[in-house]
Amino acid sequence: MARVNTIIVWSNMPTRKTIIGSGTIKPGMLLDRSGAVVIAHGSAGVRANVIRIAEEDELQGKEVGDSYASGAQVITRALLPGDEVNVLLRDGQDIAAGDGLVSNGDGTVRIVDTDEFPDFIALEALDLSATANTTDQHILAEVCG
Repeated sequence: MARVNTIIVWSNMPTRKTIIGSGTIKPGMLLDRSGAVVIAHGSAGVRANVIRIAEEDELQGKEVGDSYASGAQVITRALLPGDEVNVLLRDGQDIAAGDGLVSNGDGTVRIVDTDEFPDFIALEALDLSATANTTDQHILAEVCG
């Protein structure tokens, strides 16, 4: 996997929104609106009405590995089918290019179960199943329609 230096690789949606975050939010996490704030997407296998992702805070000199503190202004983007993004893959997953991905219910994504429809298609392979690996990592994926 190439080094990830941006969350949005290609997007049909040029507009970003800055929204106050609740809880620690990492760039590449899927987000839900909860009133006036955004939180980590909390429904495993369930598609949000709007697929929204946290971007890196490049205006403050931050990178994709720099989390937002609770209460900080989070740069977000609503995604459209065909957008290519680096989403945060849950530790323990072994993904092949072409696998379908869905929300893991904690802001990260995981491989789809047989009864689920994917939100994303992996554009690269990434194996996080090794016992030595203990962190979530970014994976390049395309948003499904």
